[in-house]
Amino acid sequence: MPSMGQEKVRWLKQMGSVKDYVTTFPNLLFDVPNMTDEDKLMYFMIGLQNWAKLELQMRHVQTLSEAIAAAESLV
Repeated sequence: MPSMGQEKVRWLKQMGSVKDYVTTFPNLLFDVPNMTDEDKLMYFMIGLQNWAKLELQMRHVQTLSEAIAAAESLV
C-alpha cells in the first residue's frame, strides 16, 4: 500500500507556474525516501501540464535532476 507521501507525489499536478511545481515536487520527495529514481522522474513528468511535459520529452531528459533543470529553464 502506498504511503501518504507517495500519494502526494503521485497526485501532484502543475496547477500554476512551472516554478511553483518545481519547488513543490522535490519537497514532497523527503517524505518518500524509498522511491526509485525512475518513479520520481515518471511522477514529475506526469504532473506537468502538457505543454511543459512535451518540451521536456523533446529534450530527452533522463533523470529527475535533468527534468527539473529543463523545467526551470522554461520559466
